[in-house]
Amino acid sequence: EAGEKSLGKSVGTYITIEGEDLSSPDESYHEELSHFLAQRLKNMLKPYDHILVAGLGNHQITSDSLGPFVVDNLYVTRHLKEEELLKDGKTLSAVTPGVMGQTGMEAGEIMKGVVNQIHPDVILAIDALAARNSLRLNKTIQICDTGIAPGSGVGNYRREITEQTMGVRVIAIGVPTVISVPTIVNDA
Repeated sequence: EAGEKSLGKSVGTYITIEGEDLSSPDESYHEELSHFLAQRLKNMLKPYDHILVAGLGNHQITSDSLGPFVVDNLYVTRHLKEEELLKDGKTLSAVTPGVMGQTGMEAGEIMKGVVNQIHPDVILAIDALAARNSLRLNKTIQICDTGIAPGSGVGNYRREITEQTMGVRVIAIGVPTVISVPTIVNDA
């Protein structure tokens, strides 16, 4: 609770995976890191049967396209489970709510509507983050179970996607993929 007050972050679980070579094309390194990340997510998602993946961001801007890119590469199963074509495993749904400039709606508004319609057990929100230090750019993966505030890293505060606003648990994954010029100058 003291950390919540001093850091301005909600009480919860925060995991940062650091990798110096995260941005390199070394497949063996990525495989090892992927297994590490998968194990952490498996542990966090174990109690939930229906997972809604939210690919946050703008697919038209490379540095903000992480969330939509992940959703594009998922194997969603909700429709298969409903048609009884798949019996084992978790139910996986996915949505890419876009950004306000594309839809005229906040991602949180869209997410709340989807949650009310399909009733997932948990949201797994994936988003690109703004790095506060150039040493973290494309070198860390951040996971937390307290949700996410899209756009807050670049001063574009939008409706939070949290358990309080969505009515279900929200686990967020973020990778710092963008950095401001003043931050680069300050780091130099």
